[in-house]
Amino acid sequence: MYEYLSGEVVQILADGVTIDVGGIGYRLRCPSTSLSKLRPGRDARLFCSHRLREEQFLLYGFTSREERDLFERLCRVSGVGPAIAITIISGVPLEDFRRAIVDGQSKVLERIKGVGRKTAQRLILELRGALEEEDLAPLVTSSGRGRSPLIDDAICALEVLGFPTPEAELRIRRVLSRDPGEISSADLVRLATRGS
Repeated sequence: MYEYLSGEVVQILADGVTIDVGGIGYRLRCPSTSLSKLRPGRDARLFCSHRLREEQFLLYGFTSREERDLFERLCRVSGVGPAIAITIISGVPLEDFRRAIVDGQSKVLERIKGVGRKTAQRLILELRGALEEEDLAPLVTSSGRGRSPLIDDAICALEVLGFPTPEAELRIRRVLSRDPGEISSADLVRLATRGS
């Protein structure tokens, strides 16, 4: 319904904020990561997500689109509601959360208040594939016609060496995330096979 709200921060509450948009005060629930960036009397833009609960229309606000999108994705995981989603976003930096999911590090997730072993495993199970695909998205060429020939060659070489395609893609992604600069296909393959 709302993509974002822009206006003056009127009040910061323990679990959210009141923002004045054209004379109308909106109350949004926010993670602590967003609340820490807001100041009363200053203008702010909050990306919104809305939830209907027991005939209540609740608005959630985030200072970044990435946090809002993660919140909505978390709410689609079975057994994870808005309260746990907000706690997760407040409890761990976005990139650390993504890394924990992609690498299957349930112990990192279990350190978040309200996230037990079963919830952590369910988060990894339901989010891992999508987050891995997003991590691979930068490998797509700007023309949108597919991966670069360098990436295709490296993945093919790993497949010849016996790596399944998803594992080959994951290894290539990890190498490029550590060393995003110029790299040859041979070096890419060599680095991707380390530790195997």
